[in-house]
Amino acid sequence: MSSLSPSLELFLHEQEKLSERIILEDCVNTVNLVAGVDVSYSGDGKHACAVIVVLDAETREVCELVHSIGIPDFPYVPQFLAYREMPLVSEAYGKLSRQPDLFFYDGNGTLHARKCGAASHFGVVFDVPVIGCAKNASTPTTKFSGNRGDHSPILEHGVVLGEQLITQNEVKPLYISVGHKVSLKRSLQETLNFAPDYRLPEPIRQADHLSRSILKSIY
Repeated sequence: MSSLSPSLELFLHEQEKLSERIILEDCVNTVNLVAGVDVSYSGDGKHACAVIVVLDAETREVCELVHSIGIPDFPYVPQFLAYREMPLVSEAYGKLSRQPDLFFYDGNGTLHARKCGAASHFGVVFDVPVIGCAKNASTPTTKFSGNRGDHSPILEHGVVLGEQLITQNEVKPLYISVGHKVSLKRSLQETLNFAPDYRLPEPIRQADHLSRSILKSIY
């Protein structure tokens, strides 16, 4: 008998259904506008801010910034992060006046127990190309280090769920996985392309900074 609550059982089955709709191949041509999606939480964990920042892919200048602030009505449960974040992320997404060609989501895509983390959930729901770019592993991984560009596959039963990627020398890896409509190979390339100076790719770095700053200015 499952130990999950009825609501989590429902969400588990929804994740399985969403995972079947994930497109693992490239559906992106030229990237002119690139976006970062991040959700930050206040110190007490009661309030959250979802930010989507859109950058010019060539100049890396901010073209648009949208955000949404609220009180999450779903608790933090490992492997079900999308259900905590998506209401605010969806609200922010609805405020965009232009459509980015590619999204980076601060979270996992196929690197997930049911191969549908928050990045894939977002990508499938809105049918947009997205790369899952997480700061921490959601599944057990072997320790990995190296130089910029080095990467190591994360496997489950012989299936590659994602990659550990070193974006800067002597820094911890990022955990890259397919979100939707971007291949894993392209995901690694784009992550390195947009992370020339820092561990995080610039769209996520900007979104992370802005979401924290907005929260700090209010709470």
